[in-house]
Amino acid sequence: MLSAAHLTIEPTASMLRLLVPVYWVDRRDPVTAYLLLAHPPVPGLGGTNVIEARMRGFAAALHLAEPSRDGVVPSLHRRFLMHGTHAVLGLDGCQVDMSVPMDEQWTRTVRTGVQVVVAVGLDPLPRAAPRSTVAAYFESRWYSGRILTGATRARA
Repeated sequence: MLSAAHLTIEPTASMLRLLVPVYWVDRRDPVTAYLLLAHPPVPGLGGTNVIEARMRGFAAALHLAEPSRDGVVPSLHRRFLMHGTHAVLGLDGCQVDMSVPMDEQWTRTVRTGVQVVVAVGLDPLPRAAPRSTVAAYFESRWYSGRILTGATRARA
């Protein structure tokens, strides 16, 4: 595995279509909406180093960073907006943006002005992973530098 951001690969439209989006709302105070994006394991893609390089490129296009030890998440600035029921991520330096369909409940919550945390996992995450697997993935990588994050509030 890569130990630092030595190699990044600019996201392409085909790479973005492969990503596994998982979203949820943490209703504890303060209420926070999460969008986790990870890459599924893909045989023949070149292994975890290539997947990590792709995900680092994606995170760099969003200006994401590691969350601090005190839990402060870096600002995503204005790279996130809601368009209907789609979360749209503006990717700096890329020819494409990413649009993620969201359910009505998540969308309604985000439109109330709660903080939205966008997280990019550097390790593969299987498609249709059960909630317990996603929770373990997220928690085990939050402070290990294997998830890069940014926070914002929705723009319509």
